[in-house]
Amino acid sequence: MPRDDFARTRRACLREGRTVASGAGAGGFRRDVTTIYNVDRRYVDLDKSWFARKEELTTLQLGTWRDHGYDPRAHHVELINGELLRGIGACRNMRYLSFRGISRIEALPDSIGGLCSLIVLDLRSCHNLATLGEGIKSLVSLEYLDGIGKLSKLQVIKGFVVANSSSKDPCRLSELRALTRLRKLSIVIGRTARPEADEVTALASLPALRSLTMTWSGVSPAEQDGRDATDKVAFALPSELEKLDLRCFPLPDFPRWAEPHLLPRLEKLYVRGGMITGLGEGGGGSAVKVLRVRFLRHLDYSWEKLHDAYGKLEILEVCECSNVQAWPACRGGLGLWRKGEDC
Repeated sequence: MPRDDFARTRRACLREGRTVASGAGAGGFRRDVTTIYNVDRRYVDLDKSWFARKEELTTLQLGTWRDHGYDPRAHHVELINGELLRGIGACRNMRYLSFRGISRIEALPDSIGGLCSLIVLDLRSCHNLATLGEGIKSLVSLEYLDGIGKLSKLQVIKGFVVANSSSKDPCRLSELRALTRLRKLSIVIGRTARPEADEVTALASLPALRSLTMTWSGVSPAEQDGRDATDKVAFALPSELEKLDLRCFPLPDFPRWAEPHLLPRLEKLYVRGGMITGLGEGGGGSAVKVLRVRFLRHLDYSWEKLHDAYGKLEILEVCECSNVQAWPACRGGLGLWRKGEDC
């Protein structure tokens, strides 16, 4: 049975029926508290200053701690006001954070990106969580993200990293298969990442996915191993995809698995950075209406071929693609062409 007075210890607990203030004092926490554990508090109510001046806090188990004998009903934890999580970025030394089993968390606050030392983030059984948010991309020390495959209501993931093969606990695309409501996904593919066979088809199994951003990380032209690894990976994309954003693709040929004529509902295609020299073989069946190409200094693709391959194109935006100066979008330095304008 944990004590009720935590003014003299740097480890504290949340208990059912006990009101614990955020500051030091009778029943409160020390400002230099290092660990806070939710023992059996079912309704967690945080005030605006709860995370303030807790620079020494390294471990926060706000959700349930039970592994064995866990009952979602009996051990349910509810956060009274999820908006107050926005102050969590002040805990810059936090290494372990668990929201396991907490309901009424619909989105992670962007301020979570301030947790630059965070290693473990436990989101198991957070059934109302729909958006991971931008902040998760800033968690540079994160090694373990638990429970993502069971967040059945999750609709947006930004910054999912398909780790290098040498990583201790690499993220796997196959973990996303159960996310049937996922609408928007952003993934980063590590330099030597080699997805397994069940991973390259995982994206195609997401029925609600409409927007996909894929970024290749750190493969230079001189790194033949990384280029070979990329060339051998043929992803399968969902047929209902409407927007595709490819960033820093390290090979000269446009990826065959991303050919627009293979994606009948794709209306927006963005290609940014990398070694790409072309925009696909075409085939005349592309549904793309908006095409944005940026920072493609190797792009060498004629206007005639573009016009044939993207017959439904309505808007073309070009930025710093020096080899396509003959495109109408490049005339006058505007970088923008709209359907109906002179070719």
